[in-house]
Amino acid sequence: MEESDNTVILPKKRAHQPHAVSPITVCFRDLDGREQCVQFTREFTIGRHESSDVQLADNAVSRHHARIYPQLDTWQVQDLDSTNGIYLDGQRVQEAHLPPHATLRFGASGPTLRLALPEPVQPTPAPDGASMTQVIRHYFESDENAGAGEHTQMMRRAYKHV
Repeated sequence: MEESDNTVILPKKRAHQPHAVSPITVCFRDLDGREQCVQFTREFTIGRHESSDVQLADNAVSRHHARIYPQLDTWQVQDLDSTNGIYLDGQRVQEAHLPPHATLRFGASGPTLRLALPEPVQPTPAPDGASMTQVIRHYFESDENAGAGEHTQMMRRAYKHV
């Protein structure tokens, strides 16, 4: 990440808006060269204007440069018609899905933010290597109890009462 003597990033606080999306971490170097990280769980804006959630004091940055927002179970970045554009991992984009780890640059040579999303949780495999679909079919999609063990029959009866 490049350091810039005239870049200041100040996270603004707003009322919490509930979302089911995992938090996104935004990392940057402050004026003293220390890395700072801030987490967001809702939409946030980036720009020079004091109303921005992340304020960048750099002439390459527009007053209202970009927004990052949750969409379903992931995050998107959108250029807000800035003068110099946004570059996601070196590629200029107007709007894009954010990968788990990304670098977002404001303008071709402007300030940079590092973005990190939690790694997706891998589903826990079912016992004995069976897929969850196989387990569901075994216990819940069959009404036949012939040949089913006592445990399977009990699971089917319990499921019908839920």
